[in-house]
Amino acid sequence: MIQREDYEGETLEECCDECVRYWDWDDSYLVKGYESNTIETNRQLKEIGTNENGNEIAVPQEVYVYYQTAMEKLKEK
Repeated sequence: MIQREDYEGETLEECCDECVRYWDWDDSYLVKGYESNTIETNRQLKEIGTNENGNEIAVPQEVYVYYQTAMEKLKEK
């Protein structure tokens, strides 16, 4: 299962910061009773996009660098 998460903000940095805040997400909504058949859940960034005039477009590489730096700072704490 792949889960998509959308974040809203005035800037891409605000959206990245919001995503980083929830890196250790709650998976309690997964179907119960099938734990033995469930692969361990994890969270991996696949892509970052933005919506411009109703079209989703890829963001510049600098946004990925910002996100990765924010994740590293969080993990240092």
